[in-house]
Amino acid sequence: MCKLDIIGMMYVIEKNKFYDFISDASIIKHFIQLTHRICPAYILLAIISAALLAFVPFINIILSRYILNELVGTQRIGILSLLVIIMVMGNAMLSVACSFVSSKLEFLGEVLADGFELHVGKHIMYMDFEKLEVTT
Repeated sequence: MCKLDIIGMMYVIEKNKFYDFISDASIIKHFIQLTHRICPAYILLAIISAALLAFVPFINIILSRYILNELVGTQRIGILSLLVIIMVMGNAMLSVACSFVSSKLEFLGEVLADGFELHVGKHIMYMDFEKLEVTT
């Protein structure tokens, strides 16, 4: 193979990857639109749930750093106890918020699944079965 053939093959592969990406993006867009039409709160609640779950380790890591600095450094008991109380209360509130949001998200997931079944059922009922041919 010459160098031009390899470059041409790479161009075809990159072109196919681009079309695959466009095809996948259109499928995701259609899925998000359908999800929003069936249950508008689901996408927003999923984003909030992911943000809350991502924030839990952030609080534990950052506040642990300040607690350790206070223990090793100046050892001010008032600041140290305040940091520990903030960490405990923050974890408790985030735990309650995460469980509340996840329970709502689970309920909306069931509503969404039922909506998808209804959507697919409507399309099946409107399908013209006479145009389908079975070849044996």
